[in-house]
Amino acid sequence: RLETTKLILSDAKAALEPIAAKLALEIEGGNAETRKASLTLARQASKEYQMHETAVRAAETDIIDAQDALSAVTKRYAVMRLRVAHKTAQLQFLSGGN
Repeated sequence: RLETTKLILSDAKAALEPIAAKLALEIEGGNAETRKASLTLARQASKEYQMHETAVRAAETDIIDAQDALSAVTKRYAVMRLRVAHKTAQLQFLSGGN
């Protein structure tokens, strides 16, 4: 699932680049700040750009969630390994083993 989400993220980001470039080329005149503001508005108005931007955000959220879940499982696994090692040591001690 994580690999699929990473592919979706990559595809969505790749799709955004030409759309953003096209929108940027359509902006004319004014100073840099005016063009930047116009580009922001153009991106907000573009349904195609917004669709891919939404896909990027959703994929990033899914990846963060998956990483958080993996981290939690890894921590639980480490705790379980310590518990098993502790119980093993207790049993060895009680049985008179080394």
